[in-house]
Amino acid sequence: MLKRDDSDLDTQDLRQSGVTGGGGGGGGIADHGSLAGLGDDDHPQYTLADGTRAFTGALDIGGFAIANVGNVDGVDISAHAANAAAHHAAFTPTDYAAARGYGNIYVTAGATGQALTTNNPALLTAFATNGISLNTTPDHTSDRITVTNAGDYRVTGSFTFQLANNTNIRFFAAVGGVASVVGCATRSKDTGQPFNCGFNGLLTLGAGAVVTVLATASGNATLTVQEAHLTVERL
Repeated sequence: MLKRDDSDLDTQDLRQSGVTGGGGGGGGIADHGSLAGLGDDDHPQYTLADGTRAFTGALDIGGFAIANVGNVDGVDISAHAANAAAHHAAFTPTDYAAARGYGNIYVTAGATGQALTTNNPALLTAFATNGISLNTTPDHTSDRITVTNAGDYRVTGSFTFQLANNTNIRFFAAVGGVASVVGCATRSKDTGQPFNCGFNGLLTLGAGAVVTVLATASGNATLTVQEAHLTVERL
């Protein structure tokens, strides 16, 4: 029988090197804090605790509340919840009045005739009384209303008048003496009988704009306005 002789084999103790045999794990780093590169930003899909990474989409909180919030776009939410006027003055009745604007000029029982020439728009000069106003200046002596503040206005006009038979007539709201798209038209059919015409429209007016009425007829005629109203109202 042959005898085994291991005296010439070079052996090495692997127990201290951390090398283990095949099969299960073991021998790795068990403490997360001992990993290398912990300060590296290797995961750009995550939010950073210091808030320096911008989101690339809408943030869905899933219906949960956000607590302990500081400023949002410079607004202190907690202060705003406690006092709605914390970041801006409250809208008061005085502010509401300042934002409004209206004015009126009118005539009733008018009997003065105004000569119109063919297709030649003329300032309607029939107004005799200033109506109520706020942030406008009605002036019946100049047949105009001047608005104080710029904005969108409703402009209305109504006219009851007499005119020669078979004459076309048009009334326009004018701004600065220029006819606007707001107007009305009618045709007289019986001399001596009253006719009616009215307009109602929206105009954007600048501060200091002057609103008047222009009238034009299809032929030379005398226009006698019995009743008329011109009103502007800021929306």
